[in-house]
Amino acid sequence: MIAWSDVVVVAPELSTVPNGSQTVFIADAYAQMNTAIWGAYLDRGAKYLAAHLATMSNRRGQAGAASEKHVGKIGQSNAVNKGPLNSSAYGEEYLRIIDTLPGARGPQAMLTTDLGPTVNDWVG
Repeated sequence: MIAWSDVVVVAPELSTVPNGSQTVFIADAYAQMNTAIWGAYLDRGAKYLAAHLATMSNRRGQAGAASEKHVGKIGQSNAVNKGPLNSSAYGEEYLRIIDTLPGARGPQAMLTTDLGPTVNDWVG
């Protein structure tokens, strides 16, 4: 099991998260991961998922990312919704780690029938 200091190594800005919250984020990360599938990658995935959960908790009430396009004097601005795990660099790394799991070809490949695991087996 990881300690909060492991999370802070990859996410130094989370060093001030209160102890009680640290425990919750780590427990939530492990609760969303299937130990049998993650195997030796379990702690690595938990570290990034805990960092993602803490980052998203810190962002509550804040607007999401935005994109802007400009052609000459005409511009367009839109909110960007990339999905829950893609909304932080730590969630994106968690998804990247999923792609490295033995036998994995990415979360979309895991959307299988009853012949194999489902996406919930991979990401929670």
